[in-house]
Amino acid sequence: MSAIQTDTQRPLHLAHEIPQADEPLQQEVRDLAARFGTGREALIPLLRGINSKRGHIPSPALDEIARVLGMDYAKVHRVASFYTQLDSAASRLPLAS
Repeated sequence: MSAIQTDTQRPLHLAHEIPQADEPLQQEVRDLAARFGTGREALIPLLRGINSKRGHIPSPALDEIARVLGMDYAKVHRVASFYTQLDSAASRLPLAS
């Protein structure tokens, strides 16, 4: 019988290779985690922090955030996708005066 082996420290990625965050990106995520915490409630602040600093959320950041928060990559990706949809929709709304 064949079993799929996964490293318990890394989320499982089915569609592509595991993206590797470079050291500066890893440090950014660690700095944000030190500020906002490492619980599930820190997910949106971490995504917003990376987005604010980089102007977008690179794919390797999602893997690093998942690792730091101990969350499944797919969950982080779903929340990030939803967040970016909200962010782009909010940017099209007129400003209140």
